[in-house]
Amino acid sequence: MTGNLAVQITDPCPQGDAPRNALERACMRWLRDVRDLAFVRLALRAGLQLTACAALLFAVPGWLAGLLALPYLWLLYAAYGGPVMLMVHALEHRPAFTGRGRWLQAAILHGLPLLYGLSPFAYRAHHLLMHHAEENRPQDLSSTLRYRRDSPADFLRYYLRFLVLGNFELARYLRAHGRRRALRRFVAGECAHLALLAAGLLLAPAAATATLLLPYALTRFFLMAGNWAQHAFVQIDALDDGVRNATILVNASHNHRCFNDGYHALHHRHPGLHWAEMSASFRAEWRYYAERGVIVFSDIANNQVVWWRLMRGDYGYLAERMLDHGGLPRERDQRIALLRARAQARPA
Repeated sequence: MTGNLAVQITDPCPQGDAPRNALERACMRWLRDVRDLAFVRLALRAGLQLTACAALLFAVPGWLAGLLALPYLWLLYAAYGGPVMLMVHALEHRPAFTGRGRWLQAAILHGLPLLYGLSPFAYRAHHLLMHHAEENRPQDLSSTLRYRRDSPADFLRYYLRFLVLGNFELARYLRAHGRRRALRRFVAGECAHLALLAAGLLLAPAAATATLLLPYALTRFFLMAGNWAQHAFVQIDALDDGVRNATILVNASHNHRCFNDGYHALHHRHPGLHWAEMSASFRAEWRYYAERGVIVFSDIANNQVVWWRLMRGDYGYLAERMLDHGGLPRERDQRIALLRARAQARPA
């Protein structure tokens, strides 16, 4: 593959950072990489604001908690949802804190997800121990292979299966693969989370619905919609290749807010790569992805947009935003045909 990349990449590639206040200076001594001060800022801001707002809902009368539920959910998801969950994702793959700072890492990984309806050890068990081990193959509990990725009915089946059966299937998977410690932690976390939910619904139903029950369903929806989009375009002759069957988003606002999460195929190739180095890595290795026919989109805001366009069958929108890296067709109609073919259901 010769030539140059046909677009200028504007995604974040910070070379350093500096503390802005005394608290950040105190936390910086525990950081392995100064660029992860971004996690300190986000964790403190989101943790304080979301915890205070959640506590407020339990402190006010039920009717007022019901009225405040919508602005609380807006804050939880529109303001902080993507950044917080992708911070958790980045920290699970690459711990940022050392020494006494490990308490802050633990608070982020096991505390913040509770606000999003996830038990303390669920994300690690599902994403690191299961998804990255199975790479969207049929054994992957969140595999997209058996579903038509442009079918709303298939996505509903996919989401409801994860919502209703996901915990049971993950526990069975961990047991079958000898992950006993992870299984114990996962089950204990889920039981504690369900007990908290039950107590909340009994004592303050309106507040518990807004802070515990709805996030349980909404977070799983957003996670599944994102995974659906990231693994929508499968190459039938390379089902075992996690890189070929994932996408990349460049020049995406999502990358600026969410630690370069759009580089999903790159992440499957380099799961431990620092988030600040993903853009530079893609610029250096783009021929690798082009040679393998990886779908790269440019100027799409985030994976939820990809999901929405798939639900509408709007392949024209997606085809027009495919990056021309020389490894895929250039004509619009050919691109549409390629995307449509890769989005079809495959045998389990």
